Amino acid sequence: MLLRCAPALLLITTTLGCQAPSTPPAADVSARVATKQAPPPVDSQPIQLQADVPATTAVVRPVDPGWFRADLFAGATVIRQGHTRPDEEGQVAAQITLQLAEGATRDQCVATLQAAVIGDFTPELEEKDGRIYLRGSTDRYTATLLCGEAKGRMTAFLSWRGPAAP
Repeated sequence: MLLRCAPALLLITTTLGCQAPSTPPAADVSARVATKQAPPPVDSQPIQLQADVPATTAVVRPVDPGWFRADLFAGATVIRQGHTRPDEEGQVAAQITLQLAEGATRDQCVATLQAAVIGDFTPELEEKDGRIYLRGSTDRYTATLLCGEAKGRMTAFLSWRGPAAP
């Protein structure tokens, strides 16, 4: 049935002004890639919010302190990293747990953390259960950092708590 209708469909689409594309879409993309042309523009209409969603529900990415970096220790592996959502007071918490490179010592870990935070605050040091805690605060956040052994390797923990937006 379809084969008998195909000539009629071709005639109808040609008669109505419908035209088949001159080049197939895959060839069009290949031609753009070969000539390094940008893809056709995407519709740039602004996104419309739903009426029942208040504008205050937008998620604001917290601004991390400069020392709060996963690459603070050369050769370290990120074990865990993340931020909480703002609580009812607009406060967020962030943490990074790093497994340090083989052979790293607790003293090296503490020295690295002290050097990283010294421009923001002077940390108070406390030794407890074989770990060294560095604590301090600024007018924007409070911080707790520590160095100690976990699962047979030296580990650093970096955390801060403060407002979601400065």
